[in-house]
Amino acid sequence: MMMNGPPQPAAAPPPLEAFAPPPPPRRRRDWRYFFACLGVVAVTAAILVSTLDAMGLTDDDDFYVPAAKDYITWVEQAVKGALKGDFNSFRKADVDRRFNNNHEHPAVAKLVMGATWLVFNKWLGWFGQIDAARLGIILFAVFLNYLIFRFTWENFGPRAAFFAVAAFLTFPRSFFHSHVGTLDIATASTSFFVAYAAWRAEKSRAWIVIAGVAFGVAIGTKLNGPFAVLPLVAYWLYRWRQSAVLKDASTLRFKRMLAIGLAMAILALPVFIALWPWVWFDTLDRLAGFFRFHYRHYGIRLLYFGEVYLKPFAPWRAPFVYAAVTMPVVTLVLGLYGFWQGLRQLLPGNLRRFPKGPGAPEDYALFCAFGAFFAIGVVAFAGTPKYGGVKLFQPMYPFFAVLAGYAFELLVRRLQALWPIFRQETRAWVPAVGALLLLPGLLGMMRVYPFMLSYFSPLIGNLPGATEAGMERQYYDMCYRTTIAWWDEQGPARARIAYEPNNVEYRRTYPWYKRDGKLKHDITVVEPDQAEYLILTHERRWSHYFELLNQYRQYPVVRTQKAWGVPLYTVFDLRKDRPPARPPRPPVPRKLPARPPAIKPVLNPPTPRPSPPQKGDKVKPGKKRGKG
Repeated sequence: MMMNGPPQPAAAPPPLEAFAPPPPPRRRRDWRYFFACLGVVAVTAAILVSTLDAMGLTDDDDFYVPAAKDYITWVEQAVKGALKGDFNSFRKADVDRRFNNNHEHPAVAKLVMGATWLVFNKWLGWFGQIDAARLGIILFAVFLNYLIFRFTWENFGPRAAFFAVAAFLTFPRSFFHSHVGTLDIATASTSFFVAYAAWRAEKSRAWIVIAGVAFGVAIGTKLNGPFAVLPLVAYWLYRWRQSAVLKDASTLRFKRMLAIGLAMAILALPVFIALWPWVWFDTLDRLAGFFRFHYRHYGIRLLYFGEVYLKPFAPWRAPFVYAAVTMPVVTLVLGLYGFWQGLRQLLPGNLRRFPKGPGAPEDYALFCAFGAFFAIGVVAFAGTPKYGGVKLFQPMYPFFAVLAGYAFELLVRRLQALWPIFRQETRAWVPAVGALLLLPGLLGMMRVYPFMLSYFSPLIGNLPGATEAGMERQYYDMCYRTTIAWWDEQGPARARIAYEPNNVEYRRTYPWYKRDGKLKHDITVVEPDQAEYLILTHERRWSHYFELLNQYRQYPVVRTQKAWGVPLYTVFDLRKDRPPARPPRPPVPRKLPARPPAIKPVLNPPTPRPSPPQKGDKVKPGKKRGKG
């Protein structure tokens, strides 16, 4: 009879390195990688196009869409003329006639918007004018997700890549900006392309040239473009320091850094000028006017913890706070962990060595950490206006999504190292864990959909807590499509309507819905003193908002649109008991109350009418001016 020996100690879990991601797919015949990229492009495009019709119209759409139509019309005429030997379209008068519209911003994004308008509205007629132009922004968003996927896969593995794309699609504010006719996702896309091209240029001479061209395209998209080089310089300094310590062991040597930098310096300006015909003539004067406009950019109000900031601007911490409370909590934690994994390479001990060899994942995590920090840091510390929630630092989010994907990969490897059950051949649990991590943010998005600019995370108590704390529950003078659908389907015929506190923006945006057949033609936006119905948007950043609320709350309420139980706008019936005027209002304190009074319908409303906004409230100076 055999006796059992003493119990053996349990085998130690294998090291993390045993679960390293597979080597990056660099072969041309890697079909799995090819179809994965194709799937990401197809799924992203399908999601964004299918949700396009639900996204409301911003006040910037009316600036950029007409300009996009003018720009692409010039391109169409110039190409047709050149094919016939007629080059009159290249004369200064013809160029100025088309490109004078919204010449305060470069042309790249508007040219792409114009191209999709030309194809899908003018030629094919598949979409209305606004949605056809917005397809250009969706192209930028799809391209951005493709770049996120490729960069993450080739540095951190496929699991991290799929999670990074999913994380980016569940950033509520970025999801909104991926649909609308503005420049913010476009500049995020072109700025990230600069970083991607510079990374590829480390090992490819062809990509050195592409990096220079990409930098010119980024500058030609928006004023944020030149700042795309800042994280590259910081990363190159880090790698140069490592190269000096390890001699020739570094994969990124000084000569290659210099070549990439020279390509950007030499190629960017010609590409920038070539893509913006407005500066073909009187180049120096018009470039000076471009920089002068942005240096003197008119102020736009920001509500931050109950205080309205116009000038002086909001404090430096406002962008960081808005970024933190408008992002799903799990993704925020993962992104910050990935950020720390990159940033720890700058600790004194790690500066003297490569922890896992040159070009290790930690180094590219530092690359993304630099990208995320400089994108938001420029807005926070440059002494420039801060407004519009998170719109000004959209270039941060692609880098942050990559860092979240990297942290997810580290989490999976840690689970495999700690528990044998996670080392099974079947890996179905990996997407299940990823979906579980993303689910809370997705549910939060669905709770406020389609009012994505009203999303706040549980860090601040969601939208009710953010409203209580004195944060902006909405901005952009949104003309929601739920409002348009209600007026078109259930609203009274031949109604005269007005908006407060900023009616001028809606007088510009409503006609677009009429042109595209989404609104009855007998609905007219008029001045408030001529209106039969008044729509009060609950934007506390306007100094006279509470006075308007107190004045109109005594009229019958026809409709209130809420998100997460918080009113976004209220429709009042003004057809009865219209008083002729109202007495002057007292000054409004800068510090706002924590919560506005509740709105209750009152059937007998003998109240004075509101007057126009106070001096100092932001009203855009003209049709051709765009917000930065």
